[in-house]
Amino acid sequence: MRSGGAPTAVGTTLRPGDRVQHLQHGAGRVIALRAGRARVKFDARPGLPEVVPYDALLREGTAAGAGAASVVRAAAVRDSRRAVGADAELQRAAGADAEAWQAVEALRLGVVPFERAAAYTVGREDALAGLHEMLEGGAGMRVLLGDYGHGKTHLLDLFEHAARAAGYATARATLDPAEVPPSHPKRLYHALMAGFRCPDAPDPSPAPLFERLRDSAAHLERDGARYSRFLTPALRAHRDRTNTDLHDQMRDYVLGHAIDAATLDAQVRYMDWTDERLLALSDFRTYGRVYGHLLGAWATWCRDAGYRGLVVLLDEAERMTALDAEHRRLASEVMAHYAAATLPRDALAFEPERLYRGGHAALKALPLRFAADQPLSAVLALTRDPLIEAQLRTLVGDASVRIELQALRPEVGAALVGRVTDLYRAAYPGVQIDAALLQRLQRLVAATYPFDAGVPRRIVRATVSLLDCLRHGTLPLGA
Repeated sequence: MRSGGAPTAVGTTLRPGDRVQHLQHGAGRVIALRAGRARVKFDARPGLPEVVPYDALLREGTAAGAGAASVVRAAAVRDSRRAVGADAELQRAAGADAEAWQAVEALRLGVVPFERAAAYTVGREDALAGLHEMLEGGAGMRVLLGDYGHGKTHLLDLFEHAARAAGYATARATLDPAEVPPSHPKRLYHALMAGFRCPDAPDPSPAPLFERLRDSAAHLERDGARYSRFLTPALRAHRDRTNTDLHDQMRDYVLGHAIDAATLDAQVRYMDWTDERLLALSDFRTYGRVYGHLLGAWATWCRDAGYRGLVVLLDEAERMTALDAEHRRLASEVMAHYAAATLPRDALAFEPERLYRGGHAALKALPLRFAADQPLSAVLALTRDPLIEAQLRTLVGDASVRIELQALRPEVGAALVGRVTDLYRAAYPGVQIDAALLQRLQRLVAATYPFDAGVPRRIVRATVSLLDCLRHGTLPLGA
């Protein structure tokens, strides 16, 4: 998203200099905006400014209702001084659901609690069905299209957890026109591999995969059925740990770090690797073929190691239309390689073999796919925009690839408050909420963040803040 503005709960835009309200920090003035976050100097904290997400702010004087926002804000500020100790005490209370308690704690921090995210996801059944259909198929691509705040990132979070629970490795990156532009294939690949995670490992690393294949001749030998010009040398270095420096450099090489392939190639000779030279992983923008092939190799090796495959997830930090025309063209070519690596030929809107192959003979010889049946899937979350949709039409012709996210309907917003309330009651069984009180909470949240504004994250945060106030007796009776 460009730094000139960001949607708020009432559909207006924030700009530097605007007065805003925050549920905990109170009133303040926007200093700067970038990448989904606002730098705000709050009246109650005249020192250093705070950096907060757009969706935690409400513009002063909007139609959302200053009175309701003031009630939520003032109660949350009073409650925040007491929450930590009280929460720890209530977690130990008899009958408390520890997992639900941890989920509520995550929601307070604006983090999606994977273990209970499905419990408060409403109105996205069709989108989730489309994602899980791809997961069951073992390969494919889906593009989540929606306006700001429609829950694209939430669905990615939910699906990432579901994919690993189903036995897939995942690799996730956030697209950013400045830091990780899709027009630079190596930067994009490096960002993805920094988040590469096996389903049975808590931390990002390819080590569990390599450990499972460490004695596989099919992956270790030049004439092996699963030989990879990129991954096989790294597996050999993983297996022979006598040279720890070489091991670390080979790991960094296949993860897309800045490694001099020529210098590394000389060291690889000590592993009796004499068949072929290592190929440099270039960031030249036309070499998308190398990285599409590499992701297919990772996916196939994942299946060989006993996992189900690899799911790649790409989230958008800012609108990709912030790229200039040339970089958009290059980004479209990189995405075309990803589409060709994940979708069958008849689902593509272009001829994959006409994609640029690279200038060197070794690169031209690389097939688009590492294996014909490689279990590679990709999910892209993008802001709906005419330019994005026009580029998408040049890549895929299969309508099932597109998943449209619409704004929440008012009744769905009310149901979301109910779901969060159920989760809260499981975490804090001492909190009594009858039907009348639930309706009161729904009215108060709706007055602050209208349910039809399509921003579920705001609704969730406001609901948790109000429930905290209720639990500590700071919710005004007349609210």
